[in-house]
Amino acid sequence: MKIKGDNSLILYDLVKMGDPIRIIENITNKSIMTISFDNEDSVISIGTEDYKILFYNLSSILNDDLSLKINLETDKNIELITQYYTKKTTIMVTKFSPMNILILLGRFDDNDPKIFM
Repeated sequence: MKIKGDNSLILYDLVKMGDPIRIIENITNKSIMTISFDNEDSVISIGTEDYKILFYNLSSILNDDLSLKINLETDKNIELITQYYTKKTTIMVTKFSPMNILILLGRFDDNDPKIFM
């Protein structure tokens, strides 16, 4: 199975130790840097190299009615809850606290002339 780029999310069922259960392509324009699941496993946060933090509904990603491979540029079956932009900070690390507060760590990129993509 060929996956292009590093802007894709591949989910596996580790109990079955087999093939991926969902492949989501084109989540972002650049690289995915970090992902985290909230404490209730209902939200997945994705930090990106292009200054975004994305929040997706995890149950919409794991929906049995979806095909194995989903391209977010053409398919809109995955529920984006919200997204936030930083000015020039690549999100490197995301972590939910025990109270479900998302903590972010990023790298300020002063050499990039583009603030928003």
